[in-house]
Amino acid sequence: MKTIVNRMSMRFKFACVLLLPLLALAWFSAQGVMERRATVQEFDRLHALTQLAQRAGDAVHQMQLERGMTAGFLGSEGEAFGNRLSEQRPNTDAAAEAFQAQRDELDQALLTPAVTQQLNDIDTQWQRQAQMRQRVDDLEVAMDDALSHYTGINGRLMAFVGTLSHLTSEGDIARQLNAYEQLLEAKDLAGIERALLANAFSADGMAPAMLQRFLTLIGKEQAYLDSFRSLAGNEGREQLEQALSGPEIERLLARRELAISQAEEGGYGVSSEQWFEWQTVKIGRLKALEDRIVDAVVSETLVLRKAAQWALWQYAVIALAASLMAIIAAAVMVRAITQPLNQALTSIANRGNDLTQRLAIPGSDELSQLYLAFNESSAVTEALVADVKRNAQSVAVASNQMAQGNQDLAQRTEEQSASLVQTASSMEQITATVRQSAENAQQAQQMTGDVAHQAKEATQIASQAQQAMQLILQANEQVNSIVATIDNIAFQTNLLALNASVEAARAGEHGRGFAVVADEVRKLASRSAQEASQIRQLIDNNAAKISEGENLVSSTNDTLGRIAQGVEKMASVVDEMASATHEQSAGIEQINRAMAQLEDVTQQNAALVEEMAAASRSLDEQADDMTSKVSDYQVRDSSLADNRLALSHA
Repeated sequence: MKTIVNRMSMRFKFACVLLLPLLALAWFSAQGVMERRATVQEFDRLHALTQLAQRAGDAVHQMQLERGMTAGFLGSEGEAFGNRLSEQRPNTDAAAEAFQAQRDELDQALLTPAVTQQLNDIDTQWQRQAQMRQRVDDLEVAMDDALSHYTGINGRLMAFVGTLSHLTSEGDIARQLNAYEQLLEAKDLAGIERALLANAFSADGMAPAMLQRFLTLIGKEQAYLDSFRSLAGNEGREQLEQALSGPEIERLLARRELAISQAEEGGYGVSSEQWFEWQTVKIGRLKALEDRIVDAVVSETLVLRKAAQWALWQYAVIALAASLMAIIAAAVMVRAITQPLNQALTSIANRGNDLTQRLAIPGSDELSQLYLAFNESSAVTEALVADVKRNAQSVAVASNQMAQGNQDLAQRTEEQSASLVQTASSMEQITATVRQSAENAQQAQQMTGDVAHQAKEATQIASQAQQAMQLILQANEQVNSIVATIDNIAFQTNLLALNASVEAARAGEHGRGFAVVADEVRKLASRSAQEASQIRQLIDNNAAKISEGENLVSSTNDTLGRIAQGVEKMASVVDEMASATHEQSAGIEQINRAMAQLEDVTQQNAALVEEMAAASRSLDEQADDMTSKVSDYQVRDSSLADNRLALSHA
């Protein structure tokens, strides 16, 4: 057995283990769906049959009316109820047709054999209705036969209603249907009572057999009403008491007592049609109560059917979702175990001498721990091989570096010798350059001194020119003051000439010559004022130009000052250059000493070249040996292998 199990694949083993629970889940889900579907079908049948029972109640009610009118018609030997009977028969036919139409709409699969047989018996009894009506019209049938015919149809209809209470497992629905049946029976007996007394009042008497039948009927009616009270709820009982109370009911009880007390001698003196109308009021109240009860049953069955349908769909959806989730979870779990395992087996089989490959670790379960242990073992092996390979590579690299170093040393020795020659030649050029730089620095120092002296002289000349401009400006201001004085004199002269003209005018003919002189004087004063104004304008123009020249001279003076400062800075730089030439001379001496040291190093390098050549040959042999041993294994870089090994131990 163990051998067979070990030969199975992991996927097949998991499938075998999960198959039975999944099948059990599917079986229980199917059973639950079938049970709820049966409940839905039961409520569908109950709702349809309850609606049919409602139509049956309507047919019973119309049949009761026709039965009572028929009894009155036969009891009066056709004298009463003729017209009313003719009007009632279409109502009875309409109720029967509605019952038949409701039956035809039923799905025959909803009907039990017993219910089907009852419905067939009702059809058979109904086929005799036309013949019975014809015999009633011809007064060729006894009242007992007519009543038996109508009572038989009603009895089968009410028996059908009673059968419905046995077709449901819902206790409340069964109780209400039983109450409805009891009320139908009581109302049917009330209809028979209406027919019997209508016949008795029409015949104005009652035979002993009919009286005994009447008393039995009253007892049965009361028994059915008591049964209804026990089955119906508080609301139903209250509605029944309201229907059977009031003056309309009290007068019926009085007529009933009258019929019983005077059954033998007769002489009732009661109209059969009046009795019929009074009893019809009672039956109408019972019919209203009956309709309320059956409407409540129909509504409740509809609610229960919808609830059952919702429960069916809810259970089906939940069962389907649970099954799908179970299947998906099983598939995911199997895949989560087998797929990494297959990948690990494939990776181990195909890796060969490649020690760098590792197994993927999907989680922390037992398989993941197994993969982790394998990876740690591979890491240790890889680290070991990597160390050996690293040592071989290190030796090979070291020997190669030494050989290359020998070659480099020889080359550097030659280059150093050539560099020494070039350095000596460069020192001579540097020495000549330093000397020339020192001479140029001295010449530049002399030239900057001369330029600084000339800049100072130019600054002094500019200062003198600025002072001369200021003196010229002051002279112009004096001239301007003189011109203002002349202008004032001309104004005063003009006023005196004007006064002289006024006085000459007063003198009349004697002052005419004086007036001419005064007029000439005024003209001269006006010309003097005009000339003074022109002189003032010229002086203003000169003053503006002198001011502009003063600004230019001041700007020139500032520029020369800055030039002088720049020349002084240049002189400072030239002094620094002279100092640098002395430092360069000292550096040249140091370079000469370094050249002597380089010569000694060159001799030492030549001796080291021979020693390194012998060591490199030995290292080459060791490197070839170790490289040939580890060349068959593939590993990562040695530093990466060490890091991975440390991480695996951590």
